[in-house]
Amino acid sequence: MPAPDPIIIGFDSEYESDSKNPKRNVLLSIQWCVLGPHGEAAGIWHILDGKRPRFEEWIARAVQDAIAKKVIPKWPVEVWACAHFTAAEVSMFGRREKTIRRLDLLRNTFTTMRAKQFSVSVGGHKREFLVRLVDTKLLSPAKNQSLAALGAVVGLPKIEIAKSDIEAMGSFRERNLAGYERYAINDAVIVARYLRRLLDFIREHELQAEGGCPITLGGLSVGGVEASLRRQGISHVDFFGIDRKTVKKWIESQGLKKKVASRQPQVELGLRNPFYTAMQAYMGGRNECFIFGPRHAGPYFDYDLKGAYSAAMAAIRVPDWKNWRRLSEDEELATDDLAVAFVEFEFPTEVRFPVFACDGKDRGLIFPRRGETLAWAPEIVVARNLGAKIKIRDGYKIPWLDTRRPLATFAKEMTDLRNKAKAAGDEFSNMLAKELANSAYGKMGQGLKDKSVFNIKRDESEKLGPSSITCPFFAGFITAMVRAVLAEILNALPHAREVINVITDGFLSNATEAEVRAACEGELATLFHECRVLVSDDPSGIIEVKGSADSVCASRTRQHFSFGAGAAVLDGEEDDDSDEQNNIAAHVGIKFDETDFEGCVDSSAIKRRRSELLLGLFAGREKGQKRKESRLRNGRDLVKDPECDITMDVYEHKLQMEYDFKRQVDVVETSELAGHQHITFTTKPWETLADFEGWRDQINGVEFVLKTEGDLAELTRAKAQRDHVPSAGKKKARHFAGEGRKEKTIREIEKAVAADPEKKPGAYAERLRAAGVDADAGRIREHRKNLKGREGRKPQAAGAVELPATVTVVDVLHRSQGATGVPYSHMLAPGDAKNAADTQIYVWRRASELAAVEGVSVDGRVEGLSATDEPRLRGLKAVFTRAGEAKPFLEEDLRENPNLRIPGPPET
Repeated sequence: MPAPDPIIIGFDSEYESDSKNPKRNVLLSIQWCVLGPHGEAAGIWHILDGKRPRFEEWIARAVQDAIAKKVIPKWPVEVWACAHFTAAEVSMFGRREKTIRRLDLLRNTFTTMRAKQFSVSVGGHKREFLVRLVDTKLLSPAKNQSLAALGAVVGLPKIEIAKSDIEAMGSFRERNLAGYERYAINDAVIVARYLRRLLDFIREHELQAEGGCPITLGGLSVGGVEASLRRQGISHVDFFGIDRKTVKKWIESQGLKKKVASRQPQVELGLRNPFYTAMQAYMGGRNECFIFGPRHAGPYFDYDLKGAYSAAMAAIRVPDWKNWRRLSEDEELATDDLAVAFVEFEFPTEVRFPVFACDGKDRGLIFPRRGETLAWAPEIVVARNLGAKIKIRDGYKIPWLDTRRPLATFAKEMTDLRNKAKAAGDEFSNMLAKELANSAYGKMGQGLKDKSVFNIKRDESEKLGPSSITCPFFAGFITAMVRAVLAEILNALPHAREVINVITDGFLSNATEAEVRAACEGELATLFHECRVLVSDDPSGIIEVKGSADSVCASRTRQHFSFGAGAAVLDGEEDDDSDEQNNIAAHVGIKFDETDFEGCVDSSAIKRRRSELLLGLFAGREKGQKRKESRLRNGRDLVKDPECDITMDVYEHKLQMEYDFKRQVDVVETSELAGHQHITFTTKPWETLADFEGWRDQINGVEFVLKTEGDLAELTRAKAQRDHVPSAGKKKARHFAGEGRKEKTIREIEKAVAADPEKKPGAYAERLRAAGVDADAGRIREHRKNLKGREGRKPQAAGAVELPATVTVVDVLHRSQGATGVPYSHMLAPGDAKNAADTQIYVWRRASELAAVEGVSVDGRVEGLSATDEPRLRGLKAVFTRAGEAKPFLEEDLRENPNLRIPGPPET
C-alpha cells in the first residue's frame, strides 16, 4: 500500500531593503499554500510592526489556517515546508540563529537531510511536529531554475509586476493591497504545486529518494540509476564493485559526542589497489585556449559533442571485478576496455593536440608532448593511433562480464520518457528526464576529489562524501572517453584550420562541417557514435553546431566572444536547447549584472549585449584592473554573519582576461580589434609539465597586459631575468612576485612546531590547505617537522616537497583512502580480512608499492595485529627509511608501547 502524500506547505516572504542598514531587509509578509488530502489552502500573514515571527510560529499559523479551511483534518505529525531559495526565506524569521543551526547547508542554501522536530504553543497547548525543509531551486533543472520557469511547467504562470514595485514592495502594498496579496501568494502556490508534481513523478517512475524526501535532482538521478538496475536484474555490488555496510563511528554534534551508525561504502580487500589508482586517475574535462587574441579567418563554428557524457556512460558494461589483473608493459588495449595505467609517453612533434592529461593542480589539466601520467584505455588507444611512444609502467584491467550495457539502458529509458512527454505536451516530465540523465555521471564522481561542503553544526568545511553510485572506474573512464574523442577529432582536422579552444565537450574552429564529419571517422569516434545511437536513436552524427560568427576573440581558458557579422546557419537538426546562431560567448570568471542588460527585449539582444560588453572589457583592459561586481548573499553568509539578510553584496574583482599559458606561445601576429591593432598568437603544447610549471612559477605575481608584441616581449624578458636571479636573491624575488604565501605559511608552522612540539600535527592542516599546499604533502611535512622538533633539531628550511625520513602506515592508509572516500581507519579493520596475517600482507604490499613510487627504500616491517585492536590500528606500524636511517614513528608511540618491535615481513 503506497504511503499517503505528505502535508506540503509552500512558503514565501516579501520584504524590501532597509534604508538604514544595507545588509538588512524589512519583512512585510509571509505567505503560504498548504496542500493536504482535501485540497489546498493559501493565506498571508502581514507583518506591520517589524517583528519577525519564528519559523515554527509561521508553520503553526499555516497549519491552523488549513485545519480551519478543512484542507487537513488535524495537526500533522510531519510537514514538508518548501520554498524557492530557502536561504532568502529563512533569513526573515525571528531567532533564526537557533533555527539555522538545526538545518543543513547545501549549495549555499538551507535544507534538511532528515526531519527535524519543532514545538510551539498554540492556545495553551504544546504542539510537536517534524519538519522537512525542501528548496525547490535544488530540484530545478540547471537551465530552468527561475520561479517563472517552475510556474510554466506546473501550469501556473508567475504574476509579473513593475520593476519599480518590486524595489518598493511596501509602497505597492499600500497602493494595491489585493494586487500585492495576489502576487505574493501566487509564488507560494507555485512551489507547493511543483513539489507535489515532483513527488508524483518520483512515485510514477519508482525513483527512490532517501527517506522519501527529495533534496537535489542529482540525488533523484541516483534513484533512477538504481531503479533501472533493479529492473535489469543487476545487483548494486555486482555492477559498481562497492558494497555498503553499516559502520558505527563517533561524531561530535552540538558539543556532544555520540556513536551513530551509517551506511558506508566498502571495497573488497583485493580491489583496493585498483580502486585507489582509478581514484587518482579521475580527472575532469579538457579546457584549453589554443589561440589568443582576435581572429578573422571565419566563419568560426561552435561545435559540440551530442550528449557527450550520456554516450560515454553507454560504453560501460557489467565488470567482472573478481578477475581483475595487472597490465603488461606493452599491453594492447581496446577503446572500451575498463583499464587504467601509469604511462610514460612521447608524442611526435607534428601532433598539435596531445592526448594525455597531466595534473597541474590548481592550474588545471595540462597536455604536454611528453611526460608521465595516469591514463585510461580510450586515451591510450587514441595516443597510439597518433604515433605516440607509450610505456605502461603499471596498471589494472577489469574485464567485462558480459555484453549488457546497464547505463545505456538507463539513458535510453530517460530518452523514451522524454519522447513520450513531448508527444503528450508534458514539459515537466521532459525537463526532469533530461536532467536526470545528465546528472547521473556527476554522482558517479562525487567524493573522489577534494570538494568541500560547509557543516553548520561544526562551523567548518569538510570533504563531500560519496554518493551510493560513486565509482572511480566509471567516472574516470567516462571523462577520459570524452577527452579522448575530442583529441581524436581535433587531430584529424586539416592543419590549415584554426582551433580556437576546447571547452569540456565542444570546440570552436573555422573547420567546415564536412571537415569535422570526416574527422569523426576515427576508431573512438565510431564507438562513441554507436553508443550515442543506443541512448538516443539519433543516427545523424555525433557533432552539432551551436553557433557561428565571422570573427572571434579568445583571451584564456573558457573565455571567448564573437564580434562582427554572423555566418550562415549550417544544415543539420539543432538541439532544442541550442543557443541562437551568430552569437557565441563564454565568460567564466566575469559576472554581469541585470543592469548591464537593461533595454534588451529578448534573448538575442541579451547575447549581443554580452558580446559587446566582453569586447569592451578586453579592448580597454589595463594592468591590475579591477571592476565592481555584485552577488546575492547566501546561506553561508547568514551562518557567518547573524546581522545580515539576503541582500546584494558589491565587491571589487580583479579582471582576468590575460592568457593563462597552458600552452606555449608559437606564431605571433597582430590583428584588428575595435579599430586598433592587437596581438594574437597561436600556441603549441609544452614539452613537459615541468616546463609549464617553470614558466608559470616565474611569471606568477607579475602584472601584465598582452596588447602588443612589445608587451609579450617585456613579459618574456621579465621571466628570463627571474631565471637568472642568484640563489641568495631568489627569496626576495619570490616575495616581490607574491609567490611566498605557501613558503611563508610553512616557515611559520615550522617555528610553531619547534616552540610547541607537543602540539598535534593535524592542528596545522587547515592553514596548509588554505595556503594551497598539497594535502598529502602537507600531512607528510607535518609529521616530519614534528619528529625533528621532538629530537631538538633545527627544522629544515622549507623548499620543494620531500618525503620525511619516516613514513608511517597511517600515511600509507591516508593516501589510500580508497575509491569512495571511506576513512582509512575503517579500511583495514580486522573484520575485513580472514585473519591478521591477511591484513599484514596487504599493508606490506601497499606500503612497498608506495615506497617504489615515492623512491624510498623499504627498511621497515609490519608489526602484528591482534583481534582486539581498535579500527585505527594503533598497533600497526611500518617504517620506510632513507639511506638506512632507521627511526621510530613518533615518541608518543614508544610511550604507548615501550616494547615496540619491527619484525620481518609476513610470509606470503
